[in-house]
Amino acid sequence: MQSQRNSLEIYIDRLAGDGVYPVTVRVLETNQSARSSMVLTLSSVELADAQRWLAEGDADMPAVQDFGARLFDALFVGPVRLLYDQLVGDPDRSPAFWLLVGDPGLAQIPWELLYDSRRQSFLALVAPFVRGLAIENPARSQPVDAGPLRVLVASAFPAGLENLEANDEAQRIASALRQTPDGVQITELAHATLSRLQNALREAELGNTPYHVLHLIAHGYADSATGASAVILEDEHGEADVVQPATFAALLSGLGIQLVFLNACSSASMPASNLAPGFAQALLGVGIPILVGMQAPVSASDAMLFTAELYGSLADGRSVDGALLDVRRVAQQRSADGRTAPAIPVCYTRNMPARLVDAPASKPAAPAPVPVQPAAPSTPTTTGKRGLRRLWGLAAATVALVVGIISGYVSMRDFFCVPPVRGGLPTILGGVCDAIAPQEEPVVVVAPTATPQPRLTGDFKIAVAEFAPVDGASDAGAKGSELAQQLYDQLRDDLDAMASAASVPFSIDMGLAPQEVGRIEGNSYQAQVDNAVRRAREINADLLIFGNLDVSPDKTVLDAYFYQAPTQLHTAEEMAGAYPLAHVESPGNVLDNMVTSSELRSKLLASADGMGRFLFGLGFFNRQQFNEAARWLAEAEQSIPHESRNQRAVVELFLGSTAAQLGDLPLAHQSYQTALELDPRFARALLGRGQIDFLLERIASGCAPGATDVAVIQQALEAYQKALGLTADPQAAIPTKVNFYAGTAYLCLAFAGAGDENWELAQEHLEAVVADYEATGNDRLQYLAAQAQARLGARALSLALKDAGAIDEVMLAAAEDAFDQAVMLGRMPGETALNELWLALIQVFQGRCQAAQTHLQAAEEAFAQRTALDSASAAYADFAAQYRRLRDERIQPLLANKCASSRGPGDLVAFGGEDLRRLSMAQRWIIMAGNPATTDLGARIVRSGNRP
Repeated sequence: MQSQRNSLEIYIDRLAGDGVYPVTVRVLETNQSARSSMVLTLSSVELADAQRWLAEGDADMPAVQDFGARLFDALFVGPVRLLYDQLVGDPDRSPAFWLLVGDPGLAQIPWELLYDSRRQSFLALVAPFVRGLAIENPARSQPVDAGPLRVLVASAFPAGLENLEANDEAQRIASALRQTPDGVQITELAHATLSRLQNALREAELGNTPYHVLHLIAHGYADSATGASAVILEDEHGEADVVQPATFAALLSGLGIQLVFLNACSSASMPASNLAPGFAQALLGVGIPILVGMQAPVSASDAMLFTAELYGSLADGRSVDGALLDVRRVAQQRSADGRTAPAIPVCYTRNMPARLVDAPASKPAAPAPVPVQPAAPSTPTTTGKRGLRRLWGLAAATVALVVGIISGYVSMRDFFCVPPVRGGLPTILGGVCDAIAPQEEPVVVVAPTATPQPRLTGDFKIAVAEFAPVDGASDAGAKGSELAQQLYDQLRDDLDAMASAASVPFSIDMGLAPQEVGRIEGNSYQAQVDNAVRRAREINADLLIFGNLDVSPDKTVLDAYFYQAPTQLHTAEEMAGAYPLAHVESPGNVLDNMVTSSELRSKLLASADGMGRFLFGLGFFNRQQFNEAARWLAEAEQSIPHESRNQRAVVELFLGSTAAQLGDLPLAHQSYQTALELDPRFARALLGRGQIDFLLERIASGCAPGATDVAVIQQALEAYQKALGLTADPQAAIPTKVNFYAGTAYLCLAFAGAGDENWELAQEHLEAVVADYEATGNDRLQYLAAQAQARLGARALSLALKDAGAIDEVMLAAAEDAFDQAVMLGRMPGETALNELWLALIQVFQGRCQAAQTHLQAAEEAFAQRTALDSASAAYADFAAQYRRLRDERIQPLLANKCASSRGPGDLVAFGGEDLRRLSMAQRWIIMAGNPATTDLGARIVRSGNRP
C-alpha cells in the first residue's frame, strides 16, 4: 500500500513586470491553495554557474546549498511559505512537489537544487520532486492495467559519434527477462531512423498491439544559447540525423504510449523560448503522460546508476516520481559528483502521482516462458570509433528499468545476476549471484519489420481508402478495392480540372492510391470512424473517404463516408468529424452479376460529380475563403441526386456554416432548416438551427434585462435537449456540445435577469464541458473546454461586479483562474485576444498595473494572429470592432485612470459604482455578443438582419 501524501502543485506564472513572477500553490489532495509573488535575485551569471555545475560537476557543496537556498527563499514567501511549512510538518502525510513553470525564461533553472536552509535539506532529496507544464493538455491518464504490456527499446549510434554499445542488447534483455510475468514483450529497434521508428510504431498500432513504453538510447545535445534540445538518430546511410522535439513528438501522438525514457544527454533541457519547444513541451503536449530525461550531460557511471536504481524502485511498486526520489538519494551517496548529480535526471508528468502501472498486491509465481517470434537480424551500419560513454551494462540496466516499470515484479537480484551482467561484476558480488540466482531459459526479443510510410504533403490533402467488405469475404474485398480505385481516379481528374479552371491558390494532394491507404474497418460505425481518424493522422490527410461494400444475393449496397480532420479548420474546428458522402445500391450480387456490377459502378461515378464539387468547396472552406466555398457547395447541392437526402443534408450543413461565417445568419438558419427537412434526425443541423435562433436573439437584445425574449432562449434550450436523442457521428460529441450551448444560453438568461438560478445552471453545464475534456483528453473537445472556461470567467466576473461600489474578490479570483485556463486551452487567436483583455481588466482590479499591461500586449499579439488568418470577412470585421471597443473604450481608459499613479491594492476602493456598472455592462456585452463563440455549425457573432 502506498503511503498517504500531500502533493504540492507549484505554478510559477509569466513575468508580471518589475521582476515579479506570480506564484500559486495548491495541495492536490485537499485543494488548499495560496498565492504570493516571486522576485528572483539570482543573477544571470549565477544561473549560468548552476548549469555549469550540472554539466561539469565542479561545484563545492556550500556553493550549491547557497544557490538552492536563495532560490528557495525567492519561491516560498508569504502565504506560500506558510502552506509549505504546514505541508512538510504534517506527521501523517509525506510531501511531494509538482513544479509547473509558465515563464519559459525560468525553465532552464535547475529547480531540483531547491534547498530549505532551516531544515538543512534539498527538497528533491527529501520528497518526490517532478515537473509539469503550464501549457500541457490537462487530460487524466490511467495507469496501464495488468496484461500484455509492450516496450520498444530503440537505439541509434550514427557514424562519427561515440558508439553506445547497443549491438548485443537483445540477448542481454532476453537474459534479464527470464523471470518476468507473462504478457510482457520487449521489441528491439537498432539503428533507429525516423522512418524505421515511425514504421515500428505504426505497424504495432495497426496490429492492435501498440507500445506502452518507448525507451530511446541515443546521443543528444542542448544549444548553450537557447537551451533548445534534440536527439541524434541515424539517417538511411547511417549518418547523424538531428531530430527536433516537435518531429519526435509527432511520431508518438495518439499512439497510447504512457512513458518515454530518453537516455540521451540534455534530453530534458528546456528551451529559453517557446519558439523551439523542448521534448517536455512537445511530448506532454501531444498527450504522453510521463517523460524521463536528463537536463545535463551524464557520465557513463551515473547513467548506469540512475537506470539501475530507478529500475529497482519501480520493481518494488513505486510511482515514477517516488522512484526518482530513490535514485537521487542513492546518487548523492554513490555518484562521483554527489553534489549536483541528483539534479540531472528529470521527470515531467501530466499527473501526480506519476504512476505507470498499478502495483500487484502480491508477487505471483514466475510464469512459463512467453512464446515470441525470434528477432529479425539488423543490417549493421558503419560507425565511428567505439567510445566509453556507455558501458554495455547500461543497456541491460536500461532495459531492466523498463521491465521493472511494466511488471512491478523483477527484483534487483534479477538485474544484477543475469549471466551477461554477472560476468562483469566484482568477484565477491559474482559469488553472491552464484548463491541466489537460478538459471532460466532466456526470453527472445521480437524485432519489428518495417515498411515505408507515405504521407501527403499538399495544402489540401485528400485520401480515398479501399472500401471494406461487410462480411470480410476476400472476393468482396477485391471488388471494394476496385470500386475505390475507380472513384479515386474520377475524383482526382475532376478536382484537377476544377483547380485548373478556377486558378485555386492552394494545392490539392491526392498522391496516395487506395491500395496505399488500405481499408478502414471496425466492428461498429464508431470503431470504423475511430480507425479513420487514426489513419488520417498517419498519412497526414485533411479529408479521408472510406466506406463499406455490402453484398447479398439480391442486392449490393455501397455506403461511402468522409472524415474531415480539424487541422485546417482554424475558425470552424467544430466542423471536424465524419459524415455520409454517398449511398448507391443495385439489385443483384455484384460479384456474379455483370449487370449489377456495371450499374453500381455507373451510379458511384455519377455521384462523383457532386462529390468533387463538394470536396472542392471544402478546400476553400478550410482556407477560410468562404465566398468561394459557398459557390462550390451550392453547385454540389445541385449536382447530388435528388434521392440522396442524407448527402444533400450534409451539404446544407456546410452551407449553413459558410453563411454564418459570412455573417448571413438568416441564410444560415434556412440552410440548417433544409438539412433537417432532408434528415429530421440530423443532430448537428438541429443544434445549428437552435444556435442561430439563440444568436439572433442575443444580438437583438444583448441579453439585457427587459429586452431579451426569454421564450426564444427557452426554445433554443429545448432544441439542444432534443438533439441528444438524434443520430450523430461519434466524433460530433453532441452531449458535450449540448452542455456548452445550454450553459451559454443560461448565462444569457442570467444576464437578462430571468432568475438567479440561471447563474448556477450556467455553471453546472459549462463545468460539465470542462469535465468531459479532462476525463477523456479528447483533442476534439479542447476548443469547447476553452470556450467553456471563458464563459465561466464571464459568469464569475459578472458576479464579482454585481454589487455597485464593491468587488467580490473571491469571484474575481475565480474569474482570473477561468480566463487563465481559457487562454491555456485556446487554439483560436480571436478568442485568446478577448480572454487576454479580460485578464488585463482583472489585473487592474487587483492593482497589478504592470501585469495588466503584459496581458494587454498578449491580447494585441493574438489579435494580430487573428487578423493574419482572415481580415476580409464580415465575421472578422465585427470581431475586430468589438475587440477595439473593449480595448479602447473600457480597458485602456481604466489603465490610464487607475494606474497613472502608484496605487496599490488598497486603492481598489477608487472604483466607484458607475465604474462597476459600466464594466458589468461591457462584460455582458462582449461575452454574450463579442466573443467569437464557436458553434457546431460555425455561426459567428455578427450583425445581421431580422430573425427568419
